[in-house]
Amino acid sequence: MLNNKVQSYIVRLYYDGSNGKNIRPVHEKIDSRDPSKVVDDGEAIGFYFYDVVILNDDPASEVRGIDTNYSGKFYYGEKFTYDDLANKNDANSKEVARRMKATDTDVVCRTRNGLWFPLEDGARLYSDVCELARQKK
Repeated sequence: MLNNKVQSYIVRLYYDGSNGKNIRPVHEKIDSRDPSKVVDDGEAIGFYFYDVVILNDDPASEVRGIDTNYSGKFYYGEKFTYDDLANKNDANSKEVARRMKATDTDVVCRTRNGLWFPLEDGARLYSDVCELARQKK
């Protein structure tokens, strides 16, 4: 008889500055998908969650199903709107604002490593998630 269980994973995203803009994912089994309980290691630029159904005929031999139930991404960084960046006087901010306008992006995040990502498709700042969790207590 098969015993199915769902195993959750976190994928921490690390920036490898030695190879252009290469993002290195690190997968780890977890017990909780609560983003406010994720411990910031000070190096990752963000993370996301997913689940896997584990099919077991024998607890000693795991058979993995497909990866499912992906969360949005959670970034460690600062949030900026188009207006925030368009009104700054540095070339990098103006270039990001130009790209935001060209791609119809409303809000972006600058990570601790200086990379820029759009905050769309469920992406959020880790600090916002933690603040919401504190307010609920």
